[in-house]
Amino acid sequence: MYPEQQRYWIALLNLHRTWTSDEAALGFLPPRHRDFESTSEWPRRKALTFLLNNLELIRDSWQRLEAGEHVVS
Repeated sequence: MYPEQQRYWIALLNLHRTWTSDEAALGFLPPRHRDFESTSEWPRRKALTFLLNNLELIRDSWQRLEAGEHVVS
């Protein structure tokens, strides 16, 4: 994993601290990926689901690592 990727996933892990609303969470996405109106393949609901699913996976993996367990892929 490249340092830039590591920073991205750590930032996503920390997102739960500032996720006060869906709009705040969408602010995590790079600006070029926030156009939900003109691209039917990436609607707002799909973006939020993607963020939440990945956040849960990363949080679970982090807890496993801290507990000395293997991360399930």
